[in-house]
Amino acid sequence: MFLILWLFYLLFYASSAWAVLWLLSWLDHRFQRKSRRVQVLGWRFLGAAMGLLVAYFTVMAIRRPPEWRSILYEEMFDACRDDSMVRARIWLLLGASPDGASDYNSGPHGTEFSSHVHTAATRKNCRLLRFLLDKGASPNLEWGDGSTPMTFAIHERNGPAVKLLLAAGADPQLAMRHAKNLKADELVPIILPFLSGE
Repeated sequence: MFLILWLFYLLFYASSAWAVLWLLSWLDHRFQRKSRRVQVLGWRFLGAAMGLLVAYFTVMAIRRPPEWRSILYEEMFDACRDDSMVRARIWLLLGASPDGASDYNSGPHGTEFSSHVHTAATRKNCRLLRFLLDKGASPNLEWGDGSTPMTFAIHERNGPAVKLLLAAGADPQLAMRHAKNLKADELVPIILPFLSGE
């Protein structure tokens, strides 16, 4: 599936290169009168050039496929950062993992990256967070220094995200500890019912 998508991606550039060649040939023909024989040879040249471009990009697609897991991770991360539900749905359909942990480990990424569920937990609109949790993302996923989505949500004072994570199975003891450490007293009433329900 990914090889086919990569092939179409490369063929797009091959087609663009062919279009440029065609435009140059058309402009040359437009401003210069040539014999019919020369025109036919010109079109044969364009056809041969297109064939060579397609062959080249096909070989490149097969010999050097991209690190798809890494690409999926970065695209899904951008969708979560931008709070784009449409893009998140598309990348999940193409094989991205809901939390991003397995995709992240597929390639080198900078420290500015985090899991998808961590990123979604910082957004005030919780529809993307709810979507990721429904798709199987873990509300207790640890990342980097051991931070969880709850850590991010409490740091942002995001009450709806805190409640959603707790309802999905996040650790309420950990949530209360983070809320007290960050002096997020406004979040304590949200956490208390989940503590008493244990």
